[in-house]
Amino acid sequence: MNSRTRLTSLAQRQDGQILPWFALLLILFSGFTAFVVDAGRGIIAYHMLQESCDAAAMAGVQLMSDTTQSSSAVIGQATLYSSVPGNRNANSSFLPNATMLSGYPKVYCSSTGINNGVPCVAAGGRNLQTPSGS
Repeated sequence: MNSRTRLTSLAQRQDGQILPWFALLLILFSGFTAFVVDAGRGIIAYHMLQESCDAAAMAGVQLMSDTTQSSSAVIGQATLYSSVPGNRNANSSFLPNATMLSGYPKVYCSSTGINNGVPCVAAGGRNLQTPSGS
């Protein structure tokens, strides 16, 4: 049997043709599954960080209402409710390397609050200035 006859014979056979397609689709579906899992973990981590930031802000604001507290006490309270490892909202399974951006948390009067008539008296009874650009 010459080589041309062999190639023609192989091309006309129908058995075993699903195997290459199955291997290709298995790789494709595995890639889609990995993408969905990674995207889902990213979305969950984003929401966990947002909720932790909200909790830290609320803890700091709650302490600010006491005019006998210092700004450093307010910052300490806000940091305590952050996602930084060792703090109350830390989650080592989703956010093992969460860090606090340098310079934060900071205590200041928001321009949004000032525009809505919220008095700008900080912890310790002193007035705070609105940061530039806010």
